[in-house]
Amino acid sequence: MFKSKIFLTTIGIGFALAGISALLAYFYEPLRTFFFILAIILFIVHLMFSQLAYVFYLLKRDAYLKSMNMRRCGHCNNPVYKDDEVCPYCKKPLEKETRD
Repeated sequence: MFKSKIFLTTIGIGFALAGISALLAYFYEPLRTFFFILAIILFIVHLMFSQLAYVFYLLKRDAYLKSMNMRRCGHCNNPVYKDDEVCPYCKKPLEKETRD
C-alpha cells in the first residue's frame, strides 16, 4: 500500500495541510485551539481519503485483470472465462479462441 502513488500523494498533502495548520496554531495565539483541531481533522480526513482512493485503485485493477481473462460467448454474447468450454448462460459449447 505504501508503494501506491495515490496513497503517498494524498498522505503527503494531508501531512502538509496538517503541518501548516499546526504551525499556525503554534504562532497565532488567539486561534491556537481552532488551528490545532483543524490540523487533527485535516489529517484524519486525508488519511480516510487516501484509504478510500487506494481501495478504488484495487477494485479498478482487479476488474481490469478479471476482464483480461474474459471473452464473449458467440451465441448469447455474455461474458465467459477464456478457459470455459461451455457457456454457463446458454449451455452451448464455445468455440476455441484462435490468435492471429
